[in-house]
Formats: sequence, structure tokens, C-alpha cells
Amino acid sequence: MDQRLLRDFMFDVIGRIDKGDVLGVHSENYSIEFEMDRLKSIENKSNFAIGLRVFRDGRVGNSFVNNINGENKEILLKNVFDNVKFGEEEDFLLPEKVDYPDLKLYDENINVITKDFLVEKGFEVLKKLKRVDKEAKVSIQFNKGISETHLYNSNGFEGNYKESSFSVYLNMTYIEKDGGIISVSEGDSFRSPLVKEIDRMCDKLIEKYINSKKKAKINTGYYPVLFSPEALSLVLTPIEIAANGKTLYRKISVLENRVNEKIASEMLSIYDDPIYTEGMDSYPFDDEGVVPKKLSIIENGVFKNFIFDLFTADRMKQQSTGHGRRSVATLPSPSFSNMFIEKGKNSLKEMIGGIDKGLLVYEFLGEGMSNTLAGDFSVNIESGFLIESGEIKGRVKDVMMSGNAFEVLNNIRMIENEIHKHGSLYAPHILIDNISVTE
Repeated sequence: MDQRLLRDFMFDVIGRIDKGDVLGVHSENYSIEFEMDRLKSIENKSNFAIGLRVFRDGRVGNSFVNNINGENKEILLKNVFDNVKFGEEEDFLLPEKVDYPDLKLYDENINVITKDFLVEKGFEVLKKLKRVDKEAKVSIQFNKGISETHLYNSNGFEGNYKESSFSVYLNMTYIEKDGGIISVSEGDSFRSPLVKEIDRMCDKLIEKYINSKKKAKINTGYYPVLFSPEALSLVLTPIEIAANGKTLYRKISVLENRVNEKIASEMLSIYDDPIYTEGMDSYPFDDEGVVPKKLSIIENGVFKNFIFDLFTADRMKQQSTGHGRRSVATLPSPSFSNMFIEKGKNSLKEMIGGIDKGLLVYEFLGEGMSNTLAGDFSVNIESGFLIESGEIKGRVKDVMMSGNAFEVLNNIRMIENEIHKHGSLYAPHILIDNISVTE
């Protein structure tokens, strides 16, 4: 993508509106995919799009195009002026020109990862996993990506940043004689081409697969449940929804009027950090041009802050927290970035060893929320293991777990003393007592 042409296009568009902003995103992705033990595809994709947001007569409109030629410029402007007539009522100040942090979100070493290397590594991983069980079907996907984001507005803001990513996904699936399916997965994304992470994920996948081949049973009752970082979304999602400024503005947040109130165990502290350099959801400015900062959500069990974009901040008489995110085709909305849960005092070995009878969970089948806004959940466990007398005994099947996220987070027994990365979540294992389990 010619950066000069892009800049000229975006500035010309901004010069033809009274108030608004233009967001441009260019990405290149290269992927290698193995499916059911075979190399399935090698793909190289390039995507580009520009989104234009305009404010007029107290309303807002949005439009986008996928090219920067002159014809598309006119289409972009015509569509946005047509849309703004019927847009939502929004009108607030846009950010001025400002210095933003120089986050190192791009690693040049991403270019070292070639097609031949990824194919060779894929076959190496395939052989390693097949040695565990030749009857298992293996799927693998590697992806490397480079993207650039540009944002300009009518009030003088100018900004751009470049990102790199390297993603890994591994899966082993086995069809049991009784027709049951064992399917275990590992995956994550990184800013740098951390090839060593592939081997770590392989080892973790193998451990989960071996434990999954052992069958175990647990009776209906109330048990301690050890949540892996992968499983924590079950109890974190209601917090994210309730702490979102959009939910607060709509008056459906269970945390309304509860800032500085205790809502969880004093062992729990959570913060959101959009400027964490190694984070996969980091940015030096949000999609409205607001410079973000680390924000405490829960401190020792006490709720501290909502997240806001410019619109919700304006309506709630607050300041934007720099969490306004959008695609080129949508208007901004508050969204969390890199979420951190502070570590505790116990090792994972100690946590497992301290369980007489309970569960270790990794994945759930679907979201299963019966009332997301209130935090209620009722889910089938997709990947979970019985712990008995401090040892992992085997995989449990056809087991359901239910409760309320805000209630169970007051029943934390232990938090691990090590942080694990899972996507944009950085969290320890958390052991929670007295959760309802149904066979």
C-alpha cells in the first residue's frame, strides 16, 4: 500500500467534511493450514478498507469503502451524507492533535517466518502429535500478519501505528468406540514469531489429550472448581458487560452506582492495559484518537471504574477512558483491551493438591448464559477433569456447571502465583469453592 496515496486520500476526505474522522486499516495475512493429518491450504490475503464517520446537525453517520481510487472517494462521501440524515443523535468534541506513546507493536522478525518454514514446522508438529496416538486426527494452523492503522479527524488529530502477529492453533480429535468425541485444542497469538511457543503448546496439548483418554465421573453436588485462564471468560464476561459504559448508559448495568463497593473476593484484582507493548489488543490511541492508559477495574474485590468511548462518556458526564473501538464499517463502542488478573500466592501444584474432590476446567460448550446481564450461567463442560485426592483422574463427560458470576467470585479459595497468556487475557488459575455441578 502506497502510504502517500493513502494519506492524500484520507486528508482529502477530511477536507470535505465539517466534522468527523476517517479510519484506514491495511492488513496482510499469510496462513498455513493442516486439516485431518493433511496439508490443506496455503493462503496469502491482503485487505484494505477506509471508514468515514461524519457529524451533522447533531446526528452521526458512517460509511466505508475497500479501495482508495477517486470513484470510491465520491461513493464514500455520498453514502455517509445520506446515512447521517437518519443517524443516531450524537454530538461531542473530537480529540485535537496530541502526542501519543510510541508502542513497539511491530517486530521485524516476523519476516523471518517463511512459507517453507511454516510448512516444515507443521509437518514436524504433526509427527509429534501422531506419535502420541496414531488414531487421533490432527489439525494445525499457523498465521502471520502485518497491519497498519491510520486515523485522522477534522479537529487536527493525526495518528498511525503498525502491528505484527504470529498465531498458532493446534487440535487433536479422536472418535471413541461408543461414538463419543475427544477434541482438545491449544492456540494463541503473539507480537513476535515465538516459535518456541509452538513446542510449549504441543506439550500442553499432549497432556490434555492423555488425560482426556481417561474417563472419570462426578456426582451431582457442590464442588471446588479450578478455572484455567482459558475458562475464566465464563465469570469475566459478566464483569466486562457490567463495567462497559454502553451498558451503564442504557441503565442495564448491575454495577450502576456501585463504584468503590466490594463486588468480589478481596483476593481478586483486575486491570485493563491498552498500552502493554506485548499485548495483542494494544494501541497507542483508540479508534477515536483518545490516548488510553492502564485502568483499574477491580482492586482487592472493590469495583473501581467503567470503560467509556467518547459518546458514552459524553452522555454519562465522564471522560473517555480510551476504549472506543470500531471496525471501518461500524461506529465506535467501548471495548476492553488487554485484561490482567493479578497473581496470588499458591502454585498450581499446591492448588490441585489441596482439592479432595472437584474439577479442573478448560473449555465450555457454547456460552450457555441464561442471563448474561445478571451474571447467571449454566454451561456444559467441554473439556474438564476430575480431581480427586489432589490428583487429576480423567475427563468428565456430560457434566453441567451453573451459578452466578458475581456470587462465585466471592468464593475464591486460591489464586495461582503465575500469570499465563491466553489471547488478550493475562491470568493465573483461580480456584473457586461451592459451584453447582450436575451430571
